Amino acid sequence: MQEIRVVFDVNIFVSYIISDCMNEIFDMVFKHNVCLFCNTEMQVELEDVLKRSKFKKYLSQPIAYYIDFFNKVTIFCQIISIFQDCADSKDNYLFDLAYQVNAHYLVSGDKKVLATPAKSFHLVTLSTFKKIISE
Repeated sequence: MQEIRVVFDVNIFVSYIISDCMNEIFDMVFKHNVCLFCNTEMQVELEDVLKRSKFKKYLSQPIAYYIDFFNKVTIFCQIISIFQDCADSKDNYLFDLAYQVNAHYLVSGDKKVLATPAKSFHLVTLSTFKKIISE
């Protein structure tokens, strides 16, 4: 089975965490040969989001537990910031990462991210990505 190179937007990780379905990410990685890539900006954003008071009620574990999980299921990459075309400039790093790791997919729930043109990878929602890997 060929590896599927993927960048998950932080909102995808947060969704899995607050719905307590992180085992689905393990299944993607180990059963469907999905390689998830991350960078420093992504880890910082995930930690910042999980610290928000509105998410605390959904967390059954300390934040460090979720960051450790994130680090175990992703492959860390240093990136060079060059992409500047996302409508929300704080998400440019997702495109930098996707381009630099030759990703097949960038998975997001953010409409601005999904509306940004990409040349060498597909921008898809999580539901679409799940359908793709289950085929």
